[in-house]
Amino acid sequence: MAAQGMTLRNMHLVGGTNRRVELPPAHRPVFEEGAALIFTRWTALQLGVQNEWGGSKSVQKAQELLHDVIQWFYTTKGGAGLWPWPRCRLPISPCPSLSPCPGGSQDRFP
Repeated sequence: MAAQGMTLRNMHLVGGTNRRVELPPAHRPVFEEGAALIFTRWTALQLGVQNEWGGSKSVQKAQELLHDVIQWFYTTKGGAGLWPWPRCRLPISPCPSLSPCPGGSQDRFP
């Protein structure tokens, strides 16, 4: 915990000034290696690349996706612009799918 607050894993400072914490340049290769490992173990992405679902340049497109994601982490300023979409609300069923809902309704999502 720093004197001005605590830095979270998402690089936000809690309990201090609203400044952005930068990833030190010495840590970038480790971050990029970790991101590449995640992408190589992403089954759906690898199936798409192997079966060329993205066309004949599927390997190049996967590498561009990795580069774009890494650059997004380096350039995002945080705050309101961190999440590019409006708040998403997923429908949540108040009842398990196999039990009747109150009032006898069989609707899965309210």
